[in-house]
Amino acid sequence: MKPGRLAPNILSVPGAELVGPLPPQLQSYIVFTAAVSAQSPNQQPARDLLRILTSPATIPLIRAKGMEPG
Repeated sequence: MKPGRLAPNILSVPGAELVGPLPPQLQSYIVFTAAVSAQSPNQQPARDLLRILTSPATIPLIRAKGMEPG
């Protein structure tokens, strides 16, 4: 995924309204990374979750929360 913006923080505040993103030079990004541990007893469910989170159907949901899917 591409880096997330600060918009999710704003969107979680009741009554707050997001009017637009910050200019790129002022923007702060958070990168989310995911992996499946080789020692995990739940490898397949973890892979299934990653497949859901990276599927095209999930893109509108990610954007609705103010993030930029990759």
